[in-house]
Amino acid sequence: MQLLPCHQTAAADNPAAAAVATANNAFAFALLNQVEGGEDNFACSPLSIWSALTMTSAGAEKETLAQMRKVLHLPDSNDVHEQVGAWSKALQASEKVEIRIANRLWGNKTLPLKESFLKLTEKAYGAGLETVDFANQPDASRTRINEWVAQETKDRIKDLLKPEDIRPDTRLVLTNAVYFKGKWLRPFDAHSTASRTFTLATGKTIEAKSMRKSMPLAYMENADLQAVRLPYQGNTTSMIVVLPRKADALLKAGFVNEDQFNAVIAALKSEPQVVVELPRFEVSARLALESTLAAMGMGRAFSDDAEFGAMSSESLKIAKVIHQAWVKVAEEGTEAAAATAVTMMPTGALLPKEEPKLFLVERPFLFFIMDDKTNGVLFTGKVMQPEKAK
Repeated sequence: MQLLPCHQTAAADNPAAAAVATANNAFAFALLNQVEGGEDNFACSPLSIWSALTMTSAGAEKETLAQMRKVLHLPDSNDVHEQVGAWSKALQASEKVEIRIANRLWGNKTLPLKESFLKLTEKAYGAGLETVDFANQPDASRTRINEWVAQETKDRIKDLLKPEDIRPDTRLVLTNAVYFKGKWLRPFDAHSTASRTFTLATGKTIEAKSMRKSMPLAYMENADLQAVRLPYQGNTTSMIVVLPRKADALLKAGFVNEDQFNAVIAALKSEPQVVVELPRFEVSARLALESTLAAMGMGRAFSDDAEFGAMSSESLKIAKVIHQAWVKVAEEGTEAAAATAVTMMPTGALLPKEEPKLFLVERPFLFFIMDDKTNGVLFTGKVMQPEKAK
């Protein structure tokens, strides 16, 4: 983010984490309702976008803060930033999966940032400040930020910021990077992967490389969709795959809203055997979110009337919110990475005898990488066209 001048819930054992995860999810589905439509594959990390914006809100005041709190669904708590930081630490402590979450502030060398803001973002988000020279070396500053993002995402997110994203009047860039890598609790056998027919939203069919396995899983179905939860090793994270009954259901955004997704999670029930056919896929997306976020209700933060007085004595507004995500799913597991920059500028197997459930992903579908302790959504996306069989 760049600023320019101007299945189990955690409510019982960690209510604070549950509260911020709920806020993250509420923001996630409101955002997805704005950006997820169309025929293209899509991926994003709601956690990355929400975390970067929440960190930015630590410097907001008055109406700007009120709008950001509403859009981000932030809990009404004085220590919300500490709660976000605690959830981040808990996620990174997950066993047998790798979750990395990193934040950093990039301030122009002449920008007077308030000590209270720097202390809060360092304590809650681990966001140290690195001084750069946007005014005289905008491209070198951009390169340095991109190098940091690439390092934190193991080179999965490169060139997050384009030349036009950093200007000589850029004053502050707030970055968040999220990386996830997990192996399936029950990996797919590569020998069972084969070309299978996949029906696109247009009705056209292609041959896709599709994995197959019969295994015990949490499963649900209703008149509109089927869903399964595929656990990762460690049993603290999982992928929920939502399969609409109709191939064209995902052309419009909002197929599943927050309440419907919660109902899906609640309806998932352990089944002794589910036959899963899931295409291999690799999806990515780059989003510029300024107009989307303004339409969602935080337009003041992007205007010359923005109030970021808790951040700096210089008048600042948000210039750009840029997000990039990448997710890859294969037989052994999942790897995913995402980064968000907020820039600120001056104002101006063998089947059992019992009939198994069939979960045959042969049309467009949604996926959600979840923190199972809080049901927080870490990554999400849709696959309209998977990897073609060669």
